[in-house]
Amino acid sequence: MGKGNLAKAKLVQGGYAFGTWIIDSRHQAVVRQVADAGFDFVYLEMEHSSLSWETIGDFCEMSRALDMAPIVRPAELTRPGTLRLLEIGAMGVMFHDVDDRAEVDEIRGWIMGSKSMLRPDKARQGANDVAVVIQIETLKGLESVEQILDGGGVDIVEIGRGDLATEMGLPAQRHHPEVNAAIDRIVKACGRNGVAAAVTCFSREDVQDMVRRGVRCISYSADRYILDKAFSEAYEIVSSSVSKTAV
Repeated sequence: MGKGNLAKAKLVQGGYAFGTWIIDSRHQAVVRQVADAGFDFVYLEMEHSSLSWETIGDFCEMSRALDMAPIVRPAELTRPGTLRLLEIGAMGVMFHDVDDRAEVDEIRGWIMGSKSMLRPDKARQGANDVAVVIQIETLKGLESVEQILDGGGVDIVEIGRGDLATEMGLPAQRHHPEVNAAIDRIVKACGRNGVAAAVTCFSREDVQDMVRRGVRCISYSADRYILDKAFSEAYEIVSSSVSKTAV
């Protein structure tokens, strides 16, 4: 039997949790590689990928066996889809574009009423192991963030900086002062309600800035970008070495 959702436990205790995204990879080995690197959780992307239910189920099982929390962002936010993710082993579900408190209450009802939460099955998890993750990535969600979090029931708020910047009329400007001010507002609301603020970062400087702002749940990049960079660096090494040494 696994140790439960260690990422959620760290955040509840006021600590930090680190993860990354899997978007393109299909083989379970990538989950093992992420866990071996030391990450606490992995986001499994279904909204913007072609990952199948079978692949997600395999990834959840591998992740849980390695004591790394699998958190899934589904393509559609429905009760049947959410319950199915819990049945196949997700230890967290990310709900995108949350704009008001009613959505959170509905989500909590789905999860707490799930059969996988109620049955005495050691292969599944208790409600305390499931992380409820919501994304604030719209102007409406930003303006309502205090009201959304005030009723409790949310564990992590993933701040969708890219979409939020676009809604603010600042496309591709994740680090714009107005976007940073929005992040600070969300982080402050999270702090008042015992919720961990989360951001996906893409550089060391980005991580350091978010930590200074009070973000405690950090995901770093995604498999497609990490592999792109690694392959580009590998090619540069071999190509530049040949050009410098070839006669």
